Amino acid sequence: MENVIHLVLGKADPRRMNGVNRVVHYLASSQAEIGENVEVWGLANSLDHNYPTRPFTTRLFPQHKNFQIDTSLIDAIKKLASNTVVHFHGAFIPAFYRVAGLLKKKQIPFVLTPHGAYAKGAMEKKYAFKRSYIQLFENFILKNALCIQALSEEERDAVAQFSPKAKVQIIPNGQMIFDDLEGLPPVRANEGLVFGFCGRLDIRHKGLDILLEAFAKFIENGHKGKLELIGDGADRPKLEQMAEKLKIKEHTIFHGSQFGEDKFSLLKKMHAFVHPSRMEGFPTAVLEAAALGKPCITSNQTNINGYIKAYNAGLPLIENTADTLFRAMEYVVSLLPLGILQLKGHNARRMIVEEFTWSGIANQIGQMYRA
Repeated sequence: MENVIHLVLGKADPRRMNGVNRVVHYLASSQAEIGENVEVWGLANSLDHNYPTRPFTTRLFPQHKNFQIDTSLIDAIKKLASNTVVHFHGAFIPAFYRVAGLLKKKQIPFVLTPHGAYAKGAMEKKYAFKRSYIQLFENFILKNALCIQALSEEERDAVAQFSPKAKVQIIPNGQMIFDDLEGLPPVRANEGLVFGFCGRLDIRHKGLDILLEAFAKFIENGHKGKLELIGDGADRPKLEQMAEKLKIKEHTIFHGSQFGEDKFSLLKKMHAFVHPSRMEGFPTAVLEAAALGKPCITSNQTNINGYIKAYNAGLPLIENTADTLFRAMEYVVSLLPLGILQLKGHNARRMIVEEFTWSGIANQIGQMYRA
């Protein structure tokens, strides 16, 4: 059996809003549970091991600027056994280019999960720079990787555009299964349905302007309801101002960053989870909501709509616009008394159990290593 090393920026702390860190934590945990020899190597600003107890070894190395890597990391690579596989998480990280060169020289195989970094929406920002960076540096990783884990068909096609000969396999993110499933909460008198979002408060990336404008139309048209947002970010003040301007401030709650049971208790109170992102890899927040039995309203850019359709687990948006989302919210209201919304929530939970368990994803990743 090979030794598996996950290399990531940060400490793979599941309490962070950063989806990549959460994915690495749960993937490594599941691999350890099925008997893999797995470690996480983190490039971090702080070397304090201040994260929850975990079933795998974590080694931290100082993070340097640009293409510099610490001598401690170089020494650790030199000591790697020949039966090791290194799994890179993320893209456009100069240190990974340096590490990949050392691994190739030592004949240590490596794989890469870009986590949506090559998706069309993600590439729009600083496109010229990113395109040049791929040609000059990233292509070395793409061409020499044992395999590229794409989270979606869109990401697979993006990799093929940049590196046609790269070996790519589609394996989505996973999700832990919750035991205390409660289904949809009752609708409180005079309050209406609770629509929710969880993630980084980035207006452009997460489509939060679309969300607030759609909810404003929902309220304007005489519907009762609440919009609850879990998460934080630089755009929070702008969103709070937007809520006031749209006259939905009294109907909108900004919970800030929440973790663990605090976060899950808020998710449980929602009747529908909304994720109108303009760009994504494969959002873990949608998987968490679905695992809690929440029907999901999602944009095509989340890359999960194919699953939502197949399992009738929510309302996949045909267009990612405020008007389309508003119509979906109205439709949700009509589905509740018929029991159809509850059925969609049940189907969302079933979708997670059948498609996204971390143990199943870990086995697929293991097969990718050995292929």
